Amino acid sequence: MEMPLTGLWDPETEEPTLAPLAVLVDAVGGTVNHLPYEQKFWTVSTELSLIMTPGVDWALAKSVRATAGLIRADDSMALSRCQIYAGSTLLGEGSVRSLTIPAGVVPQTPPPPFSDDDTGTRRALSQRLALSLRSVGDGAAVLAQEWNPLLTNVIGTVHGGVVAAALELAGTTAVNAGQVPQFRTSSMTVHFLAALAGSERNRAEAMYEASVIHKGRRSAVIDARARGADGRVATIARLNAYR
Repeated sequence: MEMPLTGLWDPETEEPTLAPLAVLVDAVGGTVNHLPYEQKFWTVSTELSLIMTPGVDWALAKSVRATAGLIRADDSMALSRCQIYAGSTLLGEGSVRSLTIPAGVVPQTPPPPFSDDDTGTRRALSQRLALSLRSVGDGAAVLAQEWNPLLTNVIGTVHGGVVAAALELAGTTAVNAGQVPQFRTSSMTVHFLAALAGSERNRAEAMYEASVIHKGRRSAVIDARARGADGRVATIARLNAYR
């Protein structure tokens, strides 16, 4: 599976971001996890991880591709691993764990990869994810996400890869406010606790909150969480960043 990266920069830091790669990992890993079950089960992502290769700069990559393979699947869950490349260069690796549920109860589909018709501006990523900055400062940031049917599955919950991408952007916004040079995320681990839903009827927003729990001269650790329109925490993440 391939994804164009042109223009998909962090809208606040104007630096390369892992956010699109999280969407790609969820799409390819979730697809591989679902394949063994055919129509017997649906699969729901519960964990996603992404770690980047040290010393490799993906800033100039115009597109990336991901290959994935199944590690194991049984009647209760599936686990897949994927590699992300720019040309022949390994940029990083990811994994997706999915639980099974009876087919037809929650029909999940992977999010579509970003297309070539993005605007190419530095705000293209936030526009594509329907994100806006609500607050930033004192080692914290909050992003709001408008309800958008392009970001949800058929039952109206936000795709896991989209959630992971928004959490990464919230984290880098929190840690990089006023920082020069800036931190870049090197790895992230995401735990999906419940479905994240906005509201189509009143256009209620999902909220992404991040806080820095450690910041040194060269490394930082950030916690992030996603809340649905009901205010409950649906997803949590931890990011490690370096400069």
